[in-house]
Amino acid sequence: MGTIKFTCALSDTIIAKRKDYQEHLYILCVMDTGDGAGFVYRTGHSEMFIPMLIVGHWLKKAWGYYYKLSKMKYIPRIPGM
Repeated sequence: MGTIKFTCALSDTIIAKRKDYQEHLYILCVMDTGDGAGFVYRTGHSEMFIPMLIVGHWLKKAWGYYYKLSKMKYIPRIPGM
């Protein structure tokens, strides 16, 4: 019975020392809504959504074409991407 108590006490101290990843979490994306788009930015404590209407949809479509053409090596890739 003493071993179980020791294991439980040990696991409680290990759990207390764990660090949470939520403070280092950042999400940044562009969501396509069909006829528009939205810029989404989220951290562990705040979030923001900026609608971009038609222009955002065009940007998202342009990125898709760029990605496809650069993957097939028809156009050069942007350095650092």
